[in-house]
Amino acid sequence: METFRGYLEKVKHNLTEAQVEQLATMTPYYSGAKIKDLVNEGLILAIREERDTIEWQDIWKARSLKELGPPEDVEYIERERHAVAIHEASHAVAAHLLRSHRMIDLVSIEKRQTALGMVASLDIEDRVTQWRTELEIDIKVSLASLAGERMFFGGDNSSGVSSDLRSATHLTSLMEGVYGMGGGILSLAGLPQSVISQTPDPTGKVVQQMADRIEDRLQQLYEEVCELLEQHRDDLVRLAGVLEERKTISGDDVAEVMGTPAGSWTAHFPQGFAAVQPEALSPDGEKRAAPGNGRVRDRPEEPVAGD
Repeated sequence: METFRGYLEKVKHNLTEAQVEQLATMTPYYSGAKIKDLVNEGLILAIREERDTIEWQDIWKARSLKELGPPEDVEYIERERHAVAIHEASHAVAAHLLRSHRMIDLVSIEKRQTALGMVASLDIEDRVTQWRTELEIDIKVSLASLAGERMFFGGDNSSGVSSDLRSATHLTSLMEGVYGMGGGILSLAGLPQSVISQTPDPTGKVVQQMADRIEDRLQQLYEEVCELLEQHRDDLVRLAGVLEERKTISGDDVAEVMGTPAGSWTAHFPQGFAAVQPEALSPDGEKRAAPGNGRVRDRPEEPVAGD
């Protein structure tokens, strides 16, 4: 963070201390040269808008350009632009409500080399493990595009969901056949390669052996995210409208449209790893958790759809 402060002190800006801290969190592996380049790009963006003061949006846009590249100069026809906005807004609504382990960086319907649009996210903490409940949320976020398209287009969906389904299937196959997060505890990764007849990535064999279990798990998570999006249908429509108008928005913009903090649904209904309070794991806590159990937060009344 000190490096950012040093370069920002050399230019005129109005970033708050909290924003500088957030910037440092969003760019954990930036070298001094990359930080200098980012600040300079932010200054260029400000000058283009005839300002001499760098604002947060300048730095945020500069970072997006550096990491994702500029969008292609392509305009969708109106009907397709609306469909892409619904697709990305569906991802964003699910990600905003469900994820407490990651935060939305940006949502865009601008075409880039590898995608028609995107929801880019950042890890909130530098952790080394993944948990079943968090992976299930990630799968729901992937499946949200299919759920949203079918919800708004009479049960129809585009080929644009293909990469989302691939990601969801890949994660689910790892959960079922490798991570011990499914209906059994056998790990196909532990079988001899001569038995698997696969590369070290065993997901292909997992899908062959456990296709029914994987499909059942995907269907369950799909139905859950369908219900979530239906409950927040109005929020989804509003967010899609903002995307059609502005094309690219930040995670803060998503929170403003939704009117709730990120991860609010999971905070209301915590499960598994997210539900265990740190003191429940401490032997010095006021109340010790029973072996094999963690003390969980009291659950409030179920929020009204749209909260």
